[in-house]
Amino acid sequence: MFDGDRVSFGITPTGWTNDDFPQIGNDIAFEQCVSEMALAGFEGCSVGHKFPADPKEVRRALELRGLRVSEPWSSTYFTAPGMRERTLRMFREQMDFMRAVGGKEIVVAELARAVHQQPVALRANKPVFDDAEWELLLTGLNQIGEMAAADGMRVCYHHHMGTGVQTRREVDRLLAGTDPAHLHLLLDTGHLAWSGDDPL
Repeated sequence: MFDGDRVSFGITPTGWTNDDFPQIGNDIAFEQCVSEMALAGFEGCSVGHKFPADPKEVRRALELRGLRVSEPWSSTYFTAPGMRERTLRMFREQMDFMRAVGGKEIVVAELARAVHQQPVALRANKPVFDDAEWELLLTGLNQIGEMAAADGMRVCYHHHMGTGVQTRREVDRLLAGTDPAHLHLLLDTGHLAWSGDDPL
């Protein structure tokens, strides 16, 4: 159905151990998770909280099962006061990790004031960025996109429920304000449908 040189099928370990709600599936070991991914026919996966911190150990476990890291997650906090430099430092660390495990893509999402892990109604309490916050976010995303491209990597933005980039309108504003050569979209049809938008 797809060109295997251009499209590969991966899955998030959230299906086994949930990163947003760690108590869900917390009894499932890393080895079980990646073994079942391979047995189900997936070719890659993102990195979850049960994965080893040592990238050599991650790479060894995945290569044993014919898997690769398709992308790790890197949270950004560009709209939070005083967090720009720390966000850049965390992103550099993720690039180092990604290089060590042999991957080329990093997924990011702005989590400043995010409520998706809080016991509150997500739609009613999600952050809404003002123009100044949008400028901070877009400038920061363009910067990390350039950093990644210079290192042979690609940044993909994930719009996430309970965050400041959740709806189709917010996704459109993000795409309009960033360089398409350096920032790509991780289209999540489930999150868009949940937000009330039509993913098609």
